[in-house]
Amino acid sequence: MRYFFAYNQVLIFCESRVNVIVLIGVGIFGAKDANGKLLSASKDHWVVWNSKITLLNGSQITDEATPLTEIVKLEAFSWGTVKTNYIRSGLTLAGVLEYIFGGFVVKKIL
Repeated sequence: MRYFFAYNQVLIFCESRVNVIVLIGVGIFGAKDANGKLLSASKDHWVVWNSKITLLNGSQITDEATPLTEIVKLEAFSWGTVKTNYIRSGLTLAGVLEYIFGGFVVKKIL
C-alpha cells in the first residue's frame, strides 16, 4: 500500500494554514486527446488542493481499511477555477492514486 502511505502523508498538511500543490496527470479530470481517448497517467499538470480527497458521500478517507474501489471527489484549483469536484465522474481511489506523482506543501504568507 505504498500509494496509501504517501497519500496519508499529504493529508497531514491539508489544512487552512498551508497550500498543497500536487503534480498530476490531467486524465484525472477526464481530459482526452484529439481522438477522444482518455489521456494516460503522465506527469503534466500542477493543481492546488482546496480540500482532502474524500469519498463521494463526503466521508473522510481514514486508513488503509478504506477500499480502493470507493469513488472519490476533490475540490481543487486548476486552470484559473476552483471546482467542488475536479475528479472525473466515477473515478475510484485506486484510479486517483495512479494520477498523483508528487507535490509540495507551502505555508500561506497572507
